[in-house]
Amino acid sequence: DVTRVRLLLEHCADVNAKNKYGDTALLYAILNPQQSNRLLQELLDLGADVNSKDNKGQTVLMHLAKKDYLLLRDHQEDCITEYTSILLDHGAEVNIQDETGNTALLYALKDGDSDIVTLLVDYGTDLNIQYNGKTALMYAFKARHFDGFKLLVECGTNLSIQDDSGTTILMSAVQGEQLEYVELLLDHGANLSGQDTQGKSPLNSIKKSSPEGLEIYSLLYTRGAADDNYQHLMSLNKNATNDQQHEAKQKLDAWNIKSRLSLKYYARRVVYNIYSSNREGYKSSIQYLIDSGHIPADQIEYMMFEVDVKEILTIL
Repeated sequence: DVTRVRLLLEHCADVNAKNKYGDTALLYAILNPQQSNRLLQELLDLGADVNSKDNKGQTVLMHLAKKDYLLLRDHQEDCITEYTSILLDHGAEVNIQDETGNTALLYALKDGDSDIVTLLVDYGTDLNIQYNGKTALMYAFKARHFDGFKLLVECGTNLSIQDDSGTTILMSAVQGEQLEYVELLLDHGANLSGQDTQGKSPLNSIKKSSPEGLEIYSLLYTRGAADDNYQHLMSLNKNATNDQQHEAKQKLDAWNIKSRLSLKYYARRVVYNIYSSNREGYKSSIQYLIDSGHIPADQIEYMMFEVDVKEILTIL
């Protein structure tokens, strides 16, 4: 009841008083489905500490992000987003870590809430902060939360960070045979040559010659990943005869020679490298060239190596 809350505070009640768990009135306000908005505003206007931590080091913002109370899960999604926005507008700190090392962003990604993730990104959350050696991007991938994953990638999160085993996010996507994730990472310039603690590169992380594995091999190979004498490719299909392996190597050699002699291939590679290193600069430059009539509007064939990938897949 907002009226009673105001009356108590006017008579010297401590707006930041805590119970034995470290919870303040601010947390109880968001658990009230009828008057959360008004109670939140009232408490914040009267000096409630928006960054107060409970005994586990968690703020109200974290509780909203993780929805760890059943009453919170009963709220409408737009209500949770609204409460989060109110807290952020009143100075909620987005990069606080609780005693386990989690942040509000990590909790939101684990819960799969794209709206909360977007808000936290807009308010400057650290995209590269790590918990147990893993970044928010790694947790988004683990949860298969593609919308959140895509948002983090497009906002410039560091794609080269390695976990404790030296694994990058591209290696994880390759190992999991997640084509959509691999393509997104490649389009944003993920490192093809990095190695984990066992000396494996992204291409060496392909585990089997499944349709997905072979398509990922084609994606990596056409964008410049090295496979000396196709050793890793040949190791993926041990059932292939020597003749079949020899024929595949010959066709791949022929493709490589043709590519080195192809101006279109080099044009695509230049465009791709520019695109992956500076997407915004690329977009504005290409838009200018299209608007001025110097190049045709349809640039798809120069962008994604689709023809090359299909050709490699046919060989494989």
